[in-house]
Amino acid sequence: VLIAEGKDGIQGFLSYSLNSALSDSLGIRIMTIILLATHEGTRNKGVAKAMIEEAMNIVRKESYKVVLVGTQLRNSHATRLYEILGFRMVDSSYTLRKLLKTEPI
Repeated sequence: VLIAEGKDGIQGFLSYSLNSALSDSLGIRIMTIILLATHEGTRNKGVAKAMIEEAMNIVRKESYKVVLVGTQLRNSHATRLYEILGFRMVDSSYTLRKLLKTEPI
């Protein structure tokens, strides 16, 4: 986990891991960025970009060959940032939900 801190405390975090199943299957090291979040007051100030760039430094240092990241289709700000940093969309999907009515306990 990478943590971005500023004078007012934590500004955001980025969690990542080795994608073991896919790495083993393809025979190359693959990193997955699991979650990136920034504090609302620090958005559009370069915090997310800095954390992604630091993750990419780890990628180079630890000889990863591929980095995967997912975001919601509606999150155009995140998509644009990832594309600016060299990521390319390779897949998209929808997740559907249905809220079930439950009886009060």
